[in-house]
Amino acid sequence: MTSPDRFAGVRYIVDDVQAAVDFYTTHLGFTLRAGAAPDPAGNLIELFQPA
Repeated sequence: MTSPDRFAGVRYIVDDVQAAVDFYTTHLGFTLRAGAAPDPAGNLIELFQPA
């Protein structure tokens, strides 16, 4: 776990961002935020889809 003044960033490369968002929100209970916001442990999670 990180301290409040030190966050980690987790970046995933996925085949389909929308499918990944659906999975995280439906099956894992994540809340989607339009802006950058950390997860409950204070870490930012980002999803990238190759062009």
